[in-house]
Amino acid sequence: MPAPAIGGGIGKREAPEQRITCSIGPASIADYLDEVMAIGGKITMPYTKLSGYGAPANCEDCEENLFGLFEEGRK
Repeated sequence: MPAPAIGGGIGKREAPEQRITCSIGPASIADYLDEVMAIGGKITMPYTKLSGYGAPANCEDCEENLFGLFEEGRK
């Protein structure tokens, strides 16, 4: 049986200054958003449920590195 793989996607850059955003899939985005704020990070896109897809949120750490959080949708 093959090992589980990570999901992902690649999209076209919308602007020359657009940076790459790597995302992780924690069990609870809410817990991670609290931690991001506690250590001086910012939430750049709030937790948003997308029907049939999942729920993303984007953040910036205290060194201005972008990263995403993603909860997979329930089937």
